[in-house]
Amino acid sequence: MEQFPRVKSFEDMKVWQEAHQLAMRVMEQTPNLPNEQQDALAIRMDNAAVDVPRYIAEGFKRRGSRNKAHFYDVARSTLE
Repeated sequence: MEQFPRVKSFEDMKVWQEAHQLAMRVMEQTPNLPNEQQDALAIRMDNAAVDVPRYIAEGFKRRGSRNKAHFYDVARSTLE
């Protein structure tokens, strides 16, 4: 049976790393949106992009699989 390395921090999770990179790319690009979209769309995109890795990190720290799953599901829903 293959042993996987123990994940000691949410930062070790591949899903968090990818979500973090996505957040960084979104925040780099939203200033390029037209001015009339800066107050609405850009802010919502930035917030959603930051919330995904935040919920993953919060789920990682929770005890119990149901509690963890809830935050991972919120992260997935936010991404969608």
